Amino acid sequence: MDSLNTIRLLLNENPSIQNKEEYISVLTDLGNLYMGMYKYDLAERYNIEAYNISRQLADIDSGKYSEGLADRLNNLSLLYFSTENHVLAEETLKEALSILRHLKEVNPKAYTERLATSLLNLGFIQISLEKYTEAENTLSEALSLFKQLMDTNDSVYINKVANVLFGFGQLYQTKGEIIKSIDFFKESLSIYHELYNINPNAYVRFMAEISANLYNAYININDLDLAKRYICEASNYYRIATDLANCLWENFMDSLIIQGDMYLELEEYENAERAFKEALQVGINKVDNELFAGMLTNLAIIHCNMKKYALAEKEFNEALDYFNQLTESDSMKSESVALVLNNLGELFNETENYEKAQQKYNEALAIYKELEKNNPGKYLEKINTICAKLTKI
Repeated sequence: MDSLNTIRLLLNENPSIQNKEEYISVLTDLGNLYMGMYKYDLAERYNIEAYNISRQLADIDSGKYSEGLADRLNNLSLLYFSTENHVLAEETLKEALSILRHLKEVNPKAYTERLATSLLNLGFIQISLEKYTEAENTLSEALSLFKQLMDTNDSVYINKVANVLFGFGQLYQTKGEIIKSIDFFKESLSIYHELYNINPNAYVRFMAEISANLYNAYININDLDLAKRYICEASNYYRIATDLANCLWENFMDSLIIQGDMYLELEEYENAERAFKEALQVGINKVDNELFAGMLTNLAIIHCNMKKYALAEKEFNEALDYFNQLTESDSMKSESVALVLNNLGELFNETENYEKAQQKYNEALAIYKELEKNNPGKYLEKINTICAKLTKI
């Protein structure tokens, strides 16, 4: 901030182009700093200020300053994409692309890569905007340019080609063309696998993300065996990535939860137990009470199926403690509590502790009846199910 204030003073005294260039540099650094800290309001303020000055300079001498203007537009587009303002992200990036196209005509060697990278970014934005035909055309142009660049240096640009192929995979997955998306994801994964073998640290995150996308694709076509394979691979890669950069712990935990849910559905209880135990370990003291309680509830259900009833009871009660700490709306909190109480009723019924089973069923029933008053019909099935169980005790 001291540098910024110093250059502001210099600009007031002597608004020379040199001082403006230095000012833009400081503003850009601040914008990038706040982007990295997820302080998007501050990042936007400094990036817009840098853009406005770059625009002034480009109006004076477009030949000299249009490249800098394109850079500022690229930064703004990234910022808007990060804050999910996809319309502005597309608008600013298209303006940058018009500049880069002109620069490439003058000097193809210097600007082909930058044009191709911006096209790739635009493709992802257009997918988010559901502009699928435009995204397909944009990604095709990016792929063509990167393949041209590969003719000059295969090792430098092969990862860019893999990234475009990943973009095509996301495009077709979003469009519901699952088989087509799988082909592109696998082609991308094959390239990244070769790169991963050379430099694991640099490419492990890509391996994880593509494997996770392949899981989603195979789930969509109900191929559970391959879905299971790829979510396990995603977890393994996220585990390695999390050891390198803890910022990926949430992706790792989510992949473990998906694993656990899948194994639970397939009645592979030992695998489900392992996945949820690790997810809880990753998420402890990091996730909110609702998510942590949900994981505990699932683990307790798994232990019920494994007939580890004492452990399950302990976990259900821990989950209740977490749910009772929630500050969400009464209906959300109450429904979660009722679910756990009902599960405890099931546990005690299964272990022939009928007095406790009756107590927990009645506690759950009272909550569902209260919820039913404000949501007629929504909880009727649950109420009838619990009443039927109570008549059998």
